Amino acid sequence: MTPTADDLRWLVDRSEIANLAATYCLRVARGDIEGTVALFSDDCAVEVLGHRYEGHDGLRQLYQNAFKAEPKPFLHNHAIERIDAERARGSCVIEIRRGSAYEPGGVGRYDDAYVRRGGVWRFRSRTFASY
Repeated sequence: MTPTADDLRWLVDRSEIANLAATYCLRVARGDIEGTVALFSDDCAVEVLGHRYEGHDGLRQLYQNAFKAEPKPFLHNHAIERIDAERARGSCVIEIRRGSAYEPGGVGRYDDAYVRRGGVWRFRSRTFASY
């Protein structure tokens, strides 16, 4: 079977989405609030343990508080599903360590919606559920 141009586009898109999630982990680990927020669309929403944060200002509030614990997230088992050329969804397991000693901080799952804006994949939504 010969891959179509659409098949190849999806492979590139999937790689870009996986890189988006990896970049998120790196920026969180560095405590980079603005860099982390920039990975999300302007109309984003994030839910963490029953709390909802909307838009970039809401994310800044979330991360200003969350980054005090010096989280170090580790991504596992990232599954990505294409919806159409501009949207996808995915889930991944996240293990969170804290501080320079990498103390256990929790394990859970992110359920994500991704959107391509201006040719760049962004998080449209992220929902964290603890295991």
